[in-house]
Amino acid sequence: MKSKVNISLASMTWTALIGALAVLCLSAINWKQDGLLTGMRVDVIQFDGGDYFLTEEDVMSEVLAMTGPLENKRLNEIDPAVVEEALHYNPFIRHADVCVSSDRELLVTVRQRKPILRVFDRNGNTYYLDREGTRIPVSPHFTARVIVANGRIAAADFEHASEHAQLKALHELVCLIDQDLFLKSLIEQIHVDNNDQILLVPKVGDVKIQFGAHDRMAVKLDNLKIFYTQILPVKGWDQYESINLDYRGQIVCKKKQINT
Repeated sequence: MKSKVNISLASMTWTALIGALAVLCLSAINWKQDGLLTGMRVDVIQFDGGDYFLTEEDVMSEVLAMTGPLENKRLNEIDPAVVEEALHYNPFIRHADVCVSSDRELLVTVRQRKPILRVFDRNGNTYYLDREGTRIPVSPHFTARVIVANGRIAAADFEHASEHAQLKALHELVCLIDQDLFLKSLIEQIHVDNNDQILLVPKVGDVKIQFGAHDRMAVKLDNLKIFYTQILPVKGWDQYESINLDYRGQIVCKKKQINT
């Protein structure tokens, strides 16, 4: 008999606890639905140097343009998922996370797109490409110091480099350069001539690097590293006028002409 009483008391205790939890959950839901927002806090993740393509004020203005003033706005009038999706259309934003904090603040965290190439097309338009190949407009807040591509680059209306054959090739090339510390510290500019041939411009020295067509890119860059790490240190840094990487199976170097 005592055992049955204990079981009954335990059951009643658990029932009471479950009921209390249910009340708390309902209260929390009602609090979230009926409570008023207390404000908004925006965090834009910086680039390595502490720079921004867009500021916290830019993001805040964009959110307020969607939601309207937050004063006296109820929590159930704001859908964080909708705000997130809208922010992803901003060309500077790679990822956005939006939620409501325990003190009823709308929290917006933004990660920017990081450029690896700046393009100047033949019509004078300029923009960046990030590692994914997404087009990024120029920002009034910050100019990124990345490799520059110019020359006979077609003007194109696109969102991603994969939509345009020439830009796809340039993006592939700069990605190969960007992932190699030596090449990244060596190359300053990519120039496309009238025959759609590529000339690489180094940051140091006056050697003309004739890269050629958009093919065998990884092999050509490996040969370029051989030229700079194995040939120049032996033959002399001021001996060569140009290097041609467009030949298969060989590195063709042209010596400077010495005036006598």
